[in-house]
Amino acid sequence: MGQRGQTTASNLQDTARETADSVADTASSTYAAASELAGDATARAQGAAQSAVDTVAETASTTYGVAADQARRAGDKLQKSASDMRGKVTATGRSIKDFVYEQPLVLVGLGVAIGAAIGAASLSTEAEDELMGESSDAVKEKTADLAKEHLKKAEGVAERALQSATEEAEKQELVSSSTEGDDAFNSRPDAA
Repeated sequence: MGQRGQTTASNLQDTARETADSVADTASSTYAAASELAGDATARAQGAAQSAVDTVAETASTTYGVAADQARRAGDKLQKSASDMRGKVTATGRSIKDFVYEQPLVLVGLGVAIGAAIGAASLSTEAEDELMGESSDAVKEKTADLAKEHLKKAEGVAERALQSATEEAEKQELVSSSTEGDDAFNSRPDAA
């Protein structure tokens, strides 16, 4: 080979080296750019994940706060309702107690009427028949009639007292006014 062949070979060799260096530089730049892009993508993914975690934590905290607040309000309402009910029961008890103190004869009359009704309804014994005979039957009959009469009077008084107590309780807003409850108090078993 001559000089020309050597020069050409040398030029080819230089070109090959330059090309190899250029390819190596390009590969190195590409690797650096790819690494930088991967790092940026990783950082963005981590940031997005952290943002999602923060959002979930904030939502959970808010939800817990709302639920706790609602539970507290429900507890407060339940406590107030129990307190109101206790007051109403106490007031109703006082109304009944006041009625008994103001109308003791009604209570006595009810007791006598109930006792007489039980006595009249019970069967007579042999000893009673031997000692009292027909007199016992007459006394029982009169007692039963008297008991029925007093029971009717006591029912009337009790109805009026109940109506008066109910009206007073409604005035004091201890109970709500309702016409359904009135029918239950005004109806009698013997009216049917």
